[in-house]
Amino acid sequence: MYLAVQQGDNHRAMDVQNRFVDFALYGWQFGMRGIFEYIARQRGYAEYVFRRPRAQLTDKVRQQLDQVLPTKIEALESAAEKCLKSVS
Repeated sequence: MYLAVQQGDNHRAMDVQNRFVDFALYGWQFGMRGIFEYIARQRGYAEYVFRRPRAQLTDKVRQQLDQVLPTKIEALESAAEKCLKSVS
């Protein structure tokens, strides 16, 4: 994002930032630690990332996240990739 702004591509930088904020709202709502561990498990990186006390999301919250986060993460990654390509 920094390089995009430095090169005058504010539109791409703002696209990444807006998608990140949209994604980060879930971290603020449910706790960043819980969301981070949720993503690590979903991506197959690790069952747990942090030492105890672990952030345990309820089944209801996990089901809610399963419906929205994969799409939001893909959108954020896609925007970030486009931003990187625009400054390369």
